[in-house]
Amino acid sequence: MKNRIYFFTGTGNSLKMAKDIANAVGNCELVPIKSGMNTDIPADCERIGFVFPIYYFGLPAMVLDFIKNANFVPKSDTYFFAVATYGALPGIGVPMLRDALKEKGIELHFGGGAKMFANCVYKYNMSKRVEKITTKSNNRISRVIPHIVAKTVKPIRSTKQFTFDMYQKNMMKINELALEFSVSETCDFCGLCRSICPAKNVYILEEKTAFGAKCEGCLACIQRCPKHAINHTKTHDRRRYNHPEVSNDEIFSYYKEE
Repeated sequence: MKNRIYFFTGTGNSLKMAKDIANAVGNCELVPIKSGMNTDIPADCERIGFVFPIYYFGLPAMVLDFIKNANFVPKSDTYFFAVATYGALPGIGVPMLRDALKEKGIELHFGGGAKMFANCVYKYNMSKRVEKITTKSNNRISRVIPHIVAKTVKPIRSTKQFTFDMYQKNMMKINELALEFSVSETCDFCGLCRSICPAKNVYILEEKTAFGAKCEGCLACIQRCPKHAINHTKTHDRRRYNHPEVSNDEIFSYYKEE
C-alpha cells in the first residue's frame, strides 16, 4: 500500500525530515501544506503522516487549519503519525495535532520530534555551526524513523494550558508579521519569494515587492532570497540559514502555483 506525508516547511528542516521518513517507508507521496490545496485525505494509505516545525511552542496556523478543514475517510487500519522539528523545545505541537485529529474522529498513533537548526531569524542570528548541527539533527531523525516504519503506537502527553495560552497570544499577530518586512534596492524581482510562499502572501507589482496580511511565519522569503533583499526590523546584518540538503529549486517544486 502507498503512504502519504503532509509537510509544512520554510528553511527545509521539516522537508528533510519528511524525505527521510518517505525513503524509509517506501512508496510515499510528499504533499506540501499550502494555500488552496486539496483537503481530501485518501482512504487507501497504509500510513498518513504530518511533519511540521514548532512555532511559539505549538503548531503553525496553516497546519492546524489544514487538519480542521481536511476531509478524512476513517479507515481502521491506516496508521497516523506526526513529527515535529524544533530549534529549542518540542512544545505542544504534537498534542495539538492529536486533539485536532480527534475532533475529526481520527486517532494519532505516534508523535515524535527532532531538534534541528534554530532558524527564527527575526528573533536571533543564525548559528555558524550549520554542519555540526545538521549532523546532530540527522542522528536525531534516524532515531524517530524506525518507530514509523514499525508503526509503533505510543501514548501522547496532554497539552499544558499555560503553554497553549502563550502560544495563542503569540500566534494572534503572526498573519501581520510580513507587514513589517522591508525590501532593499538589491531586489531584482526574480519572484522566488512569491513562488515559495505557502500562504501566497507575496505580491510583485510594477517592479515592487510587497506583502499582505496572510503571513504564516515560515520566513522562507527572508531566508531564501538570493540577494538578502528581504528583511525584518533586525535581520539586515544577520546570517541566513537553509537546510543544506534542501535547495531553492526543491522548495519551488512543491510550493509553485499549479
